[in-house]
Amino acid sequence: KKGNLYSMMPNEPKSYWDFKAAGGLVNQIVRDSNSLFFACDDMNVYRIDVPNVYTKSFVWKSLVPGIIEKHPRVTNDMVYQCSLSKNSTISAIDRDSGRIIWEVTGGVDLLAQSCESPFRDVLGQVAHGVHIVLFRNGNARDEDYEQSDELR
Repeated sequence: KKGNLYSMMPNEPKSYWDFKAAGGLVNQIVRDSNSLFFACDDMNVYRIDVPNVYTKSFVWKSLVPGIIEKHPRVTNDMVYQCSLSKNSTISAIDRDSGRIIWEVTGGVDLLAQSCESPFRDVLGQVAHGVHIVLFRNGNARDEDYEQSDELR
């Protein structure tokens, strides 16, 4: 579970960059295009961009409300992360900014996302979208987070 990220060529023992993971990496690193998404033991989800083997840039880190045991789920607009505290929580994180858009207490995984845009608009209202969340008791529930009072 411990570890840092390093970039190197497979045929030479030279490191081009590294990322010191706070407390260690949790589970898998998710690569999507030139971005790497991963969680650490410090209860943060991270995004770094790696346009090539020689370069990395830190984009954001986002603190979730509990201990992380799974890798993040990455979509075109969002990063979803499940964390454990007294109750499990699923957090929806804006892929570009790293800002938490909504959280659902009791959710253990996201089963589906169906929406044009899951972001808050300029007035702070959540854009239309349905997300199907799996709960600890095995039930799945679809939520329209425009109506939900579980939003942060």
